[in-house]
Amino acid sequence: MRRLAIVLSLKAAYIRAIGQPLGFDLARLEFNVPEEKCSGDGEALTGWEFRLFRSNVGVQRNGQLVEEQYQCCVAFFRGTPETRFHFSENKADLESWVQFINMDQMASDYCGSDDLCTDPLAGECHPKIRRLNVK
Repeated sequence: MRRLAIVLSLKAAYIRAIGQPLGFDLARLEFNVPEEKCSGDGEALTGWEFRLFRSNVGVQRNGQLVEEQYQCCVAFFRGTPETRFHFSENKADLESWVQFINMDQMASDYCGSDDLCTDPLAGECHPKIRRLNVK
């Protein structure tokens, strides 16, 4: 079941990276995960990097908080002669290239103030958490 989730997340990431709509025919893409090879319409997809990770998310179901696990993938075109698959299996490896933020952090980054921030939409002030640096 995990291999199916990986293949579907790889296909979805690639489709989004090339800007295709949701109706894109997934059968046009092939991903061989054990051999780390992929192709589209029978042609090798070279120059791509696929970063795969699992995300644990707390979701409220029927009044109870339940942890669900999702398979995630991000596709980057690097333009190199090879295609690479990178599996992030631990938190330290994942945090070396991705940063998770909450809504307060995003709002504080939006307004740009160092002390108090006025949200132009809500007219509210809140302490600035910190400025975010994109990796």
